[in-house]
Amino acid sequence: MDFSLQVAETPEAALTLARALRPDVVLVDAGPAPRAAARLRRRLAEVHADGLPPPVVALTEAGADGRAPALLAAGFDALLARPLDLEALAETLAQTLTQTLAALPSRVDDVGRALDAEAAREA
Repeated sequence: MDFSLQVAETPEAALTLARALRPDVVLVDAGPAPRAAARLRRRLAEVHADGLPPPVVALTEAGADGRAPALLAAGFDALLARPLDLEALAETLAQTLTQTLAALPSRVDDVGRALDAEAAREA
């Protein structure tokens, strides 16, 4: 499996990278500021106007299980605790990417319908 890793130091830099690179998956450090991470998650979804945003995995502090429901409700596709376990990362990436690929046909249909409706309004 080939991959490249890009690091963004700020939410704005993350959005810029997401627009430019259209990543397959995004990891967000939600530990120090979970509300800011949730805002970034929403903005990442908005970056992909085509309706096909990448899965976003939140990295949380160990023992932050109480934050899990709020982060999942904010739209994160999965959570991983720090310190990061590489096996858990590989498993989580495989699961989230598999789920994204499985959902792709219906998401593409949704985008197609939205584009058809927009074209009809413009006609």
